[in-house]
Amino acid sequence: MDYTGFFGFQDEPFRLTPDTEYFFPSRSHQGALEALKYVFRSAEGFAVILGEAGVGKTLVLRLALKELPPNKEVAVILTPNLNPTELLVAILRDLKVPIKEEVPSKDQLIRVFSEYLLGEAKEEKGVIIVIDEAQNLPIESLEQLRLLSNLETEKKKLLQIVLVGQPELLDKINDKRLRQLNQRITIKETLEPFCLKETRDYIFFRLSKAGRGNLTVRKGAIRVVHRFSGGIPRKINALFSRALLLAYSDEKTVIDKGYIKRAYNTMVIQGDKSSTRRLPFILLPVMLLVALLLGASLFMTIAKRAKPKATPVCSQEPPPKKEEPPAIQKKSPPPTEQPLSDQELYEKGYQLFVDGKVDEAREVFRRLVKKFPNSTWADNALYWLGESFYAQKEWEKAGACFSRILKDYPSGNKVPDALLKMALIHWNEEDWKKAESELSEVAEKYPQTPAGKQAQERLKELEDLIRKGEVGK
Repeated sequence: MDYTGFFGFQDEPFRLTPDTEYFFPSRSHQGALEALKYVFRSAEGFAVILGEAGVGKTLVLRLALKELPPNKEVAVILTPNLNPTELLVAILRDLKVPIKEEVPSKDQLIRVFSEYLLGEAKEEKGVIIVIDEAQNLPIESLEQLRLLSNLETEKKKLLQIVLVGQPELLDKINDKRLRQLNQRITIKETLEPFCLKETRDYIFFRLSKAGRGNLTVRKGAIRVVHRFSGGIPRKINALFSRALLLAYSDEKTVIDKGYIKRAYNTMVIQGDKSSTRRLPFILLPVMLLVALLLGASLFMTIAKRAKPKATPVCSQEPPPKKEEPPAIQKKSPPPTEQPLSDQELYEKGYQLFVDGKVDEAREVFRRLVKKFPNSTWADNALYWLGESFYAQKEWEKAGACFSRILKDYPSGNKVPDALLKMALIHWNEEDWKKAESELSEVAEKYPQTPAGKQAQERLKELEDLIRKGEVGK
């Protein structure tokens, strides 16, 4: 049994991957969502969504894209560290626009894109480009987007652009070289971290979504979570998930501030403002002690130099001391590294995943599955391994992980999620027959789980697409 079963959850309440089922509508997040929906419905040219890493920008974007009007086509660029030509290629490929030349020039790409936009306009369709992590775009590529936004007819604009990124994006936009782009931005929204009350509501919202179970959370724990996380949702998830693991290992069903502090001490939360704020106060006594010792040492040195030298009683030098041979020091053997248990390997891989070290996390998860194939943590490790490939659209590798869960761990708690992911992979590959079969299986076997409910929604969406003749059954 893993901790979800121990606490009576039907799902992992604090997973790190963006899940629209767990969207918490704080005032800031709801405002950003409504702004994006408005952009998608209207003909606004440029919009910018800002927020710190982990605050929920990608989740808000996914929710808004779910309600994309049928007369809009969208290209979503997730790895935007591209020069202007590479960016144009990525946009055209995401829109499934064929590129005839093997090594096209930038002018050829712009001509192809312009023809595509005009063709969509004739069919009364609009085109939206969404750039996630846009702070990584070079200045030249941002300027290229502005130039693309010049493509328009006499009556309307042909292109809308949404930039989603961290606060560093604003610094780039304010660069003098991009002043024309800055003038065209009509909507700017900033996602703010949660306040203390929103942190409390967010935690209980996610616990309720996962089934709540038999868990008790003390008020003091909420305050410590907010202080350590700074109100950043991803950090809250990582911190609370670790606290649940610790309580599970102690067979306790109460989360107090002690568990939160233990969780914080066992993990490194990148960018934790609270830890940097407390650092000077922690070092103050040490700094004072060092200053006193240095002062005393300096005083003794000055006093020693100022003291007059004594006149020698006898000019005869004393006989030299006989030097003793140096003692032979025995080298102590290097400490042997204790092998990690299955749970420790899972926690290590999970922490690496939290810290964004995906390749290292994959290696740890693979080691866990290989060394402890019968462990209750093995299917969880396989799931996160599959999720890492799924997020990068490596469908074959992701499918291999999820298929193995279904084959080797048929009674594990990750089966509904793995089966749903297989359906979504086939959906992305436009294998509608397999997607429908797998979605139906999830919806019928696990109707009350989040995976089952999502499968039901996807089945309805597929039925609409089939009825409209947009896909063949």
